Amino acid sequence: MTWIKTVSYSEADDKLTRALEAQRELYPAEYAIPIHPTPDGGTSSIVASHSLIPDAL
Repeated sequence: MTWIKTVSYSEADDKLTRALEAQRELYPAEYAIPIHPTPDGGTSSIVASHSLIPDAL
């Protein structure tokens, strides 16, 4: 399985933080509940792959 390096929210710069927050507002409230937490406390999500290119969000 391929592993995509991502930037965690705690490591995000201002540009990425703003993009993640704006993107998160577009999702239904039900999506706020983590389904597959990761060891570092984050969540496994294909959206996290965009942390490398915030403009894609």
